[in-house]
Amino acid sequence: MKKLTVAQAVKIVGSPAKEWHGRCMEIAAKLAPHFGGVAVYGNWLGERKGFWKKRADGGPVHHGWIVLPGPRGDYTEATETIVDPTRWSFEDVKPYIWSGQNDGNYDEGGNEFRFANIRTPDGDGDDVRLVFKNEFIYDRIGDLLDDSMLNFSRCNCGLPKSFVYYIANLPPAELGWFIVAEVYEALDRAGCRAFIPLDNWKLVDRRFGLKPVVEAESFDA
Repeated sequence: MKKLTVAQAVKIVGSPAKEWHGRCMEIAAKLAPHFGGVAVYGNWLGERKGFWKKRADGGPVHHGWIVLPGPRGDYTEATETIVDPTRWSFEDVKPYIWSGQNDGNYDEGGNEFRFANIRTPDGDGDDVRLVFKNEFIYDRIGDLLDDSMLNFSRCNCGLPKSFVYYIANLPPAELGWFIVAEVYEALDRAGCRAFIPLDNWKLVDRRFGLKPVVEAESFDA
């Protein structure tokens, strides 16, 4: 892992570390290339002290940090390393650059809060046809949506738009890491990519390499 001291990071950012409170994503984005990783966005789940003490009993606090690939250059849940240049802001300690595996304080994409507040779909909206290459995904989606009610199968795979929105907003881990990439690609092909939270799309793309629909360019004759 490439390393930077706080003094070196300050020069790159262009402002003293004491002014970094509340600027976590900006700081992470500026420093990510120097660490060889990517800046990501989500929620801080840990304790809030000092500058953040006033929000200790409030809702989730948005946070940005850096994720580094594993030794082979790939991103996986098991090999990713987090670098957090502003973690000290929550801890109320002297500025330092933290690095390590996710210790439970980082929720990329804010999925814990989203899942805790997700609404049960009401079945409204026009049907959206989803097509999957791997047939077992139909069974998995049917299980998530109560197949007995929806009659969701590989022969009848039209879903009301509200159910499609629900599927798109499930945390990738809840949907299933083994199918999430294909589900996202199917949603994209069906014109429903906008339903997928952007930070989750980036997360899945980083780990699996999504193949998004690319509209053909039109040329004048």
